Amino acid sequence: MAMHVSALDRYRNGSFSEASYDHKDEDNYNTQKVADYYYNDEEVDQENGEQDYYSTPVENDHYGYPQEEPAHDKSPYDYPAEPEEKETPSYPVMQEEQKETGGSLEENKVAPMASSGNKSNDITRPIIEYDPNAKITVSEPKKQSSGVVGNHTEYRVKGNNSAGDFDENRRYKEFYSLRNLLSQNWPGFFIPAIPPKVKIGNMDSAVVQERCYLFNRFMKEISETPHFWESDEVKTFIKPNMGVGQALSLIAAPTAESIFERVVNTTGINHEDIDDSKVNRYTDSIREFVLSSKDIFPLLAKFKNCITQLEKQRRYQLDAYKEFSEFLSQYESTTMNIYSSESIQGHYKMISDTDNNTMRAQIEALSEKIDNPFIRFKYWVKEEIIDLHSLLQAIGQKNSLESKKHKLQAKIKTANSELEKLNSGKKTFKTLFKSQSGKASAITNLTTFIAQAEKDIEVYDKLVKVVTVHLYERVIPTFKSTKVKGYVSSLKEFSDSESKNSNELYRCWSSVLQQIQQTFERSS
Repeated sequence: MAMHVSALDRYRNGSFSEASYDHKDEDNYNTQKVADYYYNDEEVDQENGEQDYYSTPVENDHYGYPQEEPAHDKSPYDYPAEPEEKETPSYPVMQEEQKETGGSLEENKVAPMASSGNKSNDITRPIIEYDPNAKITVSEPKKQSSGVVGNHTEYRVKGNNSAGDFDENRRYKEFYSLRNLLSQNWPGFFIPAIPPKVKIGNMDSAVVQERCYLFNRFMKEISETPHFWESDEVKTFIKPNMGVGQALSLIAAPTAESIFERVVNTTGINHEDIDDSKVNRYTDSIREFVLSSKDIFPLLAKFKNCITQLEKQRRYQLDAYKEFSEFLSQYESTTMNIYSSESIQGHYKMISDTDNNTMRAQIEALSEKIDNPFIRFKYWVKEEIIDLHSLLQAIGQKNSLESKKHKLQAKIKTANSELEKLNSGKKTFKTLFKSQSGKASAITNLTTFIAQAEKDIEVYDKLVKVVTVHLYERVIPTFKSTKVKGYVSSLKEFSDSESKNSNELYRCWSSVLQQIQQTFERSS
């Protein structure tokens, strides 16, 4: 006996044809597509080379919002690579070890890799101030073999939740699956960002270090948000009963009704208190924010390139201090024999004097005492880029809900047309060979589908209202406030570090200056 697929199943599986609807409806924005592009490129497990993966939108991108004269010659969702960074001169003082690992002296000094018993698999960790009281930390990245496919990196995820202590290893695609699932199941909520996928250079030490830092940040923010931390998605990620990917994939996709209940229970927003005028006003304001945010990406891209160059230059400078003191010592030991008379040359040996070598020690110590705050500032700029993408994705989900409602309306229109023909006895290609019982079953299926779809449309209407208010009154203001505080905090931290650096430099070179004056007076 042939099995009949219910209309509801067909509707959920998308097998009903869609009638055309107005894609230029000003409320049907495609911001989601723009934000999703950032995360949806496939990642190759192991490639040689390096790639800057902090892409920014094209200059004329409007994030999917309809314009008076839309361009048809290229997609508004194409993210070109950022402008090439200026080539940094190669300094002979840069150590070979740093060339291979990509880590700076400062990074290696502050955050050495804890011994794991297998040094060949250790990858230097980034600068992270781990909170001993944190609910969860991500640390200790290690390279693992994936057999014939290639290699991948695993990160240690350690902490405790309501189920007890945990100490697991997770790889990039598992973090990605978790975030993707949270994004789908919590529309309109800001989901903390993770580093985007890369096609080239994902095993680079610099990329691994950065990922470890951002994964730790991601999980820390998740743990500080109760509705995420106690969610099935996060609990499954931490303690699955099977493979992480498989366990996450088996979490049932929520219905429109269950999503609505989740959003209302979490936000406490009553849809009955929201009128259409407020929704329209908020929607316009959100739209203005999204369109204005496109100006932020080019600025951040240039800022990131600037900070990257400054970080490299500072790194080379720190490495060069020992080389610098060595050159001075050699100059005094050799060249001064030529330029000075034998009677006074000894007085000029301030750096190479074996009996009084404090000056050389002070200069060499600069490489240890001077910090490189550009490292942390570079991370901050990249956080700004990926966080803004995450906010756009949250806004895009509101627009995605609108799109789902439009699609349902189109499907209902098609289903009503088929139902009308069946009820009137008209023959169609689909019903030409159907028996009377088959036609009756089709009528029942269509009627069931239309009833369920109409209920879902009502749910989507209420859900869009709640999500719009949540975005406008909470998500966007919180994001803005957090970014202002983050900027002030980062600049304060940077200024404090540079002030301390200046004091160290002043102490060192003041001593050198004093020694010069003493030496000159002694020689004269």
